[in-house]
Amino acid sequence: MFKRHVGMILEMNNQSRCFASKSKKLQVVYGKQYIKTNPKPIQKTTLLKDEQKHELSKDIDKNPVNVKPMISKMNLEKEKVLNDRVLWFNDSHLFSKKMIQLIQSNEYDMVADLIERHTGVVNDIVFGVVFNELGKKNEHKLVLHYYDLMKSRKIIPTDRGYTCLLNSLYALTIKNQSKDQYFKQGLEIFESTQKSIIHLNSFLKLCVECNQLGYTKGIELYKNITNSTTQPDSQTITHLLRLCSKKGSTSSINYGIQIFEYAESSNLVDEQCLLSYIDLCSISRDTKIHNKGVDTICKYFQLPKSHQDSNMTKSTNEFKMNNQLLTKSIHLLTRMRYPALAQSWYDIVTKRDGIIIDDHTREALASLYLACKQYKLFLEIVDALPFVKSKSLKLRAYSELIGDEPEEMERWVSECQTIYETCKQQEIELNYRDLYNIMIVYQQTKSSQLVEFITRHRLVLIDHTVLMIEESIEQNRRTNGILKLRINGLRVCLKILNGTDNVMLLKRIGFGLDLVSLIPKH
Repeated sequence: MFKRHVGMILEMNNQSRCFASKSKKLQVVYGKQYIKTNPKPIQKTTLLKDEQKHELSKDIDKNPVNVKPMISKMNLEKEKVLNDRVLWFNDSHLFSKKMIQLIQSNEYDMVADLIERHTGVVNDIVFGVVFNELGKKNEHKLVLHYYDLMKSRKIIPTDRGYTCLLNSLYALTIKNQSKDQYFKQGLEIFESTQKSIIHLNSFLKLCVECNQLGYTKGIELYKNITNSTTQPDSQTITHLLRLCSKKGSTSSINYGIQIFEYAESSNLVDEQCLLSYIDLCSISRDTKIHNKGVDTICKYFQLPKSHQDSNMTKSTNEFKMNNQLLTKSIHLLTRMRYPALAQSWYDIVTKRDGIIIDDHTREALASLYLACKQYKLFLEIVDALPFVKSKSLKLRAYSELIGDEPEEMERWVSECQTIYETCKQQEIELNYRDLYNIMIVYQQTKSSQLVEFITRHRLVLIDHTVLMIEESIEQNRRTNGILKLRINGLRVCLKILNGTDNVMLLKRIGFGLDLVSLIPKH
């Protein structure tokens, strides 16, 4: 009897080991389960005790053998891996990692399918990761699509998710004309945030691109934030200055100057603030504001206010002059028509600060000499620029020189013709202003080549002329008389390009382009 009892115990132990070896064939990974579709059936035995049966049922529950999640037909082949194993997640952290991997591989269909099926795992953190990765790929419309899906599931974005959404709306606003639509959506998102300084800066960046709506809301936010516990930072000041520059009206420029003075008193000025402030001063028509800009540059970089003062003192401020700041400063002096001071600053920063001047700064200095009609200095510096950058400046100069120095007309026409032929041979695109300057040169010489030129580029000239008319009306930063003359001149140019014979209108407005006789009738 004793031997029989011992034999039964040994047999039970052998069967337990057999079950353990079979259960190892069920492959389970934390967060992922790769399930074999046709597992071998588990052999049950009548010799197991009740406690062992209970343990066996628990083990089976932990390792399911017939889980078949629903998958869409669109990505059925992508979802399957070796041996018909199906990808499934029950952990949001691992799911986020998979999303990053798929988006970086541009597998957007797989991303959509996984997000659609995983309603329980996909939470606010996962959506935030998806927003961020899609933003890096410039898939901003997909970001808004998943935001709509997020709202339908009644999931509230994280702070990082809100920031990504505002950044995507900013990127879409730059590329599209329907700015009001994106602004309203951005305002709705911003009102849902905790209005931290990061969210404020992201929304102000969007406001800069949204014209009147953006300006009004941006200034309102600035007035409110100065009276709240959340204090603006240097980035806030920079966006507000750009907002005022984009508006371009006298009141907005004056408001921008007040904002910069507040930044100085609060010690919030950095390099980007200075760049935006110099831009603000440059677009003004007020000489006093120009002088304020010059005073600020001299204050922060210890430069002379007059070309007669050669101040070579080393700057002791934390701000260092660089090519970008020097270029903006030259643009301001171009508005003031002060080339002597620009040359003085140019010499000081190259000798004292050891700055290696780049092509952008040379281009700005050449534009200044051209605006002041110092053609000799212009031609000296423009030759140091690459052809792609110098062609537009040279064409503009030739269109002016042909009227200011008619004794060398043949030279300017020849130079203009050389640039035009070089661009055609090298397939370099000419913009509207380039084509317009070539048209002026040919018209002044009564060249028969003008007919062929206008015929070749008629559609481009018409499209850009219409665009310039719209921009001139929208950006009403001039007096009514100058603005009216500008718009009328562009309309006349449009009539010329369409072949309309209206010589009396040309003479009355004084546009100076009698091209009608050279254009064939339609």
